[in-house]
Amino acid sequence: MVLIVQLMMMAMTTIELKSGVTEIPKERCLNRSAFSTLTLNSYFCLMNILDRPVPRHFDHGWNFPLRIRIIGFVFLLFALLQLLMGMYFIGGAMLFLALFISFSFSGVKIDVDNQQISEYIAYLGFIRISKKYSYLKLHYITVIPKRVSTAVSANMVQQTVDTNYKFSVCLFTESFRVKKTIVDFETKSEATEITTQLAHLLKMNYFEYDPQVVREKLTGRSV
Repeated sequence: MVLIVQLMMMAMTTIELKSGVTEIPKERCLNRSAFSTLTLNSYFCLMNILDRPVPRHFDHGWNFPLRIRIIGFVFLLFALLQLLMGMYFIGGAMLFLALFISFSFSGVKIDVDNQQISEYIAYLGFIRISKKYSYLKLHYITVIPKRVSTAVSANMVQQTVDTNYKFSVCLFTESFRVKKTIVDFETKSEATEITTQLAHLLKMNYFEYDPQVVREKLTGRSV
């Protein structure tokens, strides 16, 4: 059924085949420069991405790094020992601190029915505080690479810095002065796939991120 729909869409659009290359009309492309010419396989690949279920809940993971959470687990053991020994005040305080460190996480939920995005933080694993905003005020969506540096200690004296890149799915207002980050991915391909799906779900304009273009937009110069 999906194949029939795709073939009907291709028949309705002006597609010209030359030496096995398919040209897609510019108005059907999310990014005119990136998708001006696509092979037939690439076109079907793009359609398959859009046919997949769009995720609406993105988990940002734990609020504290692993080494801090390990300390939280140690506190949890001490708290249980204190409670077993009858020291309820100290044990209760340590238990609260251990749960706060070890089981707090954050994420983002997209509510299409109410046209809202909710950013939440769950303390102790169940006390959830959220901040909601309407995504109708946002017009653009893109993938922004960012460099993440982590200090790795081989011992108490020597330290090395491990640098990796992550790719953030970001939303912008029309003026580019407000940016909202939805989620980070380890690979650009995965981030681009989710961004393509969200662009259609939220009816936003997808563009290839270029710092110079954003800078010119912010300063009011023509792009």
